[in-house]
Amino acid sequence: MRVRVLVFGELSTRLGWSLDVEMGEAPTIRGLLKLLSDRAGASIRVDGGVTVLVNGRNVNLLGGLDTELRDGDLVVLLPPLSGG
Repeated sequence: MRVRVLVFGELSTRLGWSLDVEMGEAPTIRGLLKLLSDRAGASIRVDGGVTVLVNGRNVNLLGGLDTELRDGDLVVLLPPLSGG
């Protein structure tokens, strides 16, 4: 099964802006983030770090890191924002 991932901020320099990721059985956000962290060579953290959306919904409002992914889902990784 395959999901589309859109990456914003600094992570996009390591992963690219958009990528299709092939996932195994019972895929979750946790598994996707591990796979992407391995590819990026850096940990992708959601606790105080990256916001993760699945089909436009924050995973914190779904199942958190255990949110199950389905074929064709769109996952967006948003870095923390700062400024004033």
